[in-house]
Amino acid sequence: MLSHQSLTRVGLDVEAGGEQAEQGPADENQGNLGGVNSGKKMSDHPYEELEERRTSLDSVAPPRRAHWVIVAWLQLGATIGAGVLSIGSAFSEVGWVLGLFFLFLGCSMNVYCGMLLFWARNIVPSGIGIVEMSHQTIGKGWWTVFVSVVLHSYLLFCLGAFVLIMGTTLQEIFVDTALCSPIWSLIASICLLPLIQLRNLNSLRWLLWINLASFYGCIFIVLVIFIQRMPESTAVTHIIRQDMTWVMFFGAMSKVSFAYMVTHVALNFMAEMEKVSEFPKAFLLSTPLQLGTYLFIGVVAYLYLGDNASDLITEYIKGSGGWSIAAAAFLLVHMMISFLIQGNVLSRALHQRVCKRTINCRKFEGKFHWFLCTFTVVAGCYLIANAVPIFDQLISLIGSLQSPFLSYVFPISVYYYAKQGNISFLEKCLFAFILTYAGVLFFVGTAASFVAISETITNAGKPFAC
Repeated sequence: MLSHQSLTRVGLDVEAGGEQAEQGPADENQGNLGGVNSGKKMSDHPYEELEERRTSLDSVAPPRRAHWVIVAWLQLGATIGAGVLSIGSAFSEVGWVLGLFFLFLGCSMNVYCGMLLFWARNIVPSGIGIVEMSHQTIGKGWWTVFVSVVLHSYLLFCLGAFVLIMGTTLQEIFVDTALCSPIWSLIASICLLPLIQLRNLNSLRWLLWINLASFYGCIFIVLVIFIQRMPESTAVTHIIRQDMTWVMFFGAMSKVSFAYMVTHVALNFMAEMEKVSEFPKAFLLSTPLQLGTYLFIGVVAYLYLGDNASDLITEYIKGSGGWSIAAAAFLLVHMMISFLIQGNVLSRALHQRVCKRTINCRKFEGKFHWFLCTFTVVAGCYLIANAVPIFDQLISLIGSLQSPFLSYVFPISVYYYAKQGNISFLEKCLFAFILTYAGVLFFVGTAASFVAISETITNAGKPFAC
């Protein structure tokens, strides 16, 4: 079974400044043991250096035990989560045609960029994780720092979204208790702090399955209630929404981009596969399930809610008695486990930067340093959750600010440099289209996200307000 090392290593591949991290062994039938463009001068005995490097890699690499079916389920679990909760909102902003177009386009581009990483790894098998692969292929210190900053800031924003959702679900569970939203998210943060003191995720593999099951339990309850109430719905839907603004257009694009984000962990999954050559099979299994889930949730939510769809879809089953509480409880469990896993990744990366000497120390000093790092992460997430207190706007911000790089720019760049610029005309055309899409999403999409956030602050009050 795939261990949590694959997720933990996302934050440990290479820290700021281009520091070398742990790496896995080269695959069978692949002779490239080092980076294509490491930017370092080779010694007088390069083959001895490469052999020594390979021995070091073999000694620290995670065990290769993951079957491609397991990887497919892990890909599914990594994408179907917080992002899918606002798919109905994406449809409501642009209508049926553009909503479906964004779903299919986003799916196609992310599968293609995932395959680019697979092909790049065939050339540079020592690149485990997007940061390390960038270091191995491009070899520029400033670029490695940039990739690391984008990755870790993405994790921080994601964790902030998780805290926001947990505060909302607590409010739905304890519906008779009147507290401000910042107080609920503070309670969620306090509950998370002792849980994230668990530093060894390898012994908690089973949490991945509970995580996925709890999410589908929540979605199942919500969609069943939507379908039951469908005859009573007076929702209005549009083929293409006529009153759509540019903010709504790019908001929908950003939400869908966030929902498909998985390529930043694709290399980590490959590192633990029994046969890396079978990685494309994982896409053949996970992609139809992923797209089918998004389509079903988006269509049902839009049919039932119409133009009113916004924020979390669980918000629209309040007052359903025990079912709404059960759905909120399922979602709370899912988000707490997701935070525990990804929060450990970010906390460990921070610990490595602050005091690498005590990162695996089990004595008081190591535990105290770990507590300080986890407290910093949880506090930062709490601030983000309340600075952007509307879930779908926070998702849009992440989708426009960070997904263009993690999903599109970084995979294309490492593949291009791994191939040393030797790419076909068709690839150049595809790269031009995807990079243009990513550029527009980053510049215009981020501007749209900030406009939407500022409008919310004007109409609904300032951050941290009750």
